[in-house]
Parts: sequence; structure tokens; C-alpha cells
Amino acid sequence: MHALRRFLEEGLERRGWSQATLARESGLSKQVINGIVGSERTRLDRMPQDKTIDGLARAFEVDGDVIRALIAQSMGLPVAEPVVVYDASGVADSDLLRELAHRLESRAQASGSRSDHGPASSDDYAWAARVGLPDQPPTGAAADVSPGHDDGRPETP
Repeated sequence: MHALRRFLEEGLERRGWSQATLARESGLSKQVINGIVGSERTRLDRMPQDKTIDGLARAFEVDGDVIRALIAQSMGLPVAEPVVVYDASGVADSDLLRELAHRLESRAQASGSRSDHGPASSDDYAWAARVGLPDQPPTGAAADVSPGHDDGRPETP
């Protein structure tokens, strides 16, 4: 599988998109998308049109040079591994926090259970409340917790 196809398949999976959705988001035809994603070729034979490159870059919110580097790699040209940097400016804060919480939870599970790291602090509860994790304190007011509190309750005036 060539680098461009791998990038597209991973992008589709990450977003939960179908090829039809990618066609719609990129402004490209379903045939063009299927020609890249559905191909069993291990290399690209020719450079796609600029319209294709620009459409894929727009859909995946990356610079066109990232797509060009993947194409060059897919054509067997020597290139450094492209670094894909996504533009998160259009992503909602709640979605970013949810993804960050998921990654932190995954890392915590990989390194051992929470009990291995001691009891949860009020800061843990405040974080959990802000991102909507299930281990919120019973008071339900953890979103108002400031770092100086140790009982998990908001400061009262």
C-alpha cells in the first residue's frame, strides 16, 4: 500500500468518514477517491492533478505540501517522512478536551491502574468534570474547584 493511500485510509477511519463523505468534503468525484483509496497498487504511476491535491488537503485540513510529499513517497521518490500537522483551530474545545482525556486515560491504563498512583486529588476531579469523565466527585460541583482546595468542593464566599 502506498503512503497516500495509507494516509487517506487512516484519515477516513479517524474521522469516521466513508469515501463518499471524503468526496463531498474534498470536492472531488467518488471515482477519483476510489481510484486512490480502492487501488491495490503499491506505487502511484503519475502525479495527481493540482485539483486533487488541493481537495485532499482541504478535506484533511493539512497543507498541500503534505499531500505532495505523500505522493512523491508513493511514486518511489526519496523524501523525508512527511510530518502531518492538523489545523485544530476549527475544532470545538469540548472535542479537543475529550480527545485529550481519552489519550491520558489510555496512557494511564497502559502504565498501570490509578490505584498504583495514589488516590485522586481535587485537581483530578476538576479535570474530570471539565471533560466529562465518569469519576466526578459526588457534589457535582467539581468544575468550580480551584487548585487551592483539597476537599473537592468550590470555595464559598
